[in-house]
Amino acid sequence: MKKTISILLALALCLSLCACGKKKETIEITTENWDEYFTVEQVETWTKNAFDEYDTLKVDLVFSLKSEYTERFVEEQDGKIIVDFSCDGAVKGANIDYQTQTFVIVEDRKIEPYNEIITIATKDFISPHLMTNCELAPASNGDIQYIMVFENPVINRIEGTLTLYEAEPEAES
Repeated sequence: MKKTISILLALALCLSLCACGKKKETIEITTENWDEYFTVEQVETWTKNAFDEYDTLKVDLVFSLKSEYTERFVEEQDGKIIVDFSCDGAVKGANIDYQTQTFVIVEDRKIEPYNEIITIATKDFISPHLMTNCELAPASNGDIQYIMVFENPVINRIEGTLTLYEAEPEAES
């Protein structure tokens, strides 16, 4: 009898703890709602060489989960989002000053639009996902350097799901 009561109490305790867990919501990501949860932005990164001198500029197009959702994000091992995107391509000539990490565009030539389909595993949503990248190799200050960049990204199609913990209700004042 004591054993049965102990098992029933342990079961009741387990069920009550399960009820306290955070609830999850799964959102179907579409072309109509993707920008509510994600951003696509161009990011410039200056890197240093072994002598601790800036000598490289990278210009990347990245796809990221918006910061307001990172705390609520639920990592799924087999989840993914497929993104079909296009953007305008351009070759830019720039005078780059690596010491001040500044550059001035002196030439801008449009090239063929760029199109790609990428798959992003949901476990990678917390860190920005590289969509495209271009790198300016080291050169002397003042020399014109050319780089291909991708601008005006457009999401043509997107599919997949995003799972978030439900938002905590706001405390009343």
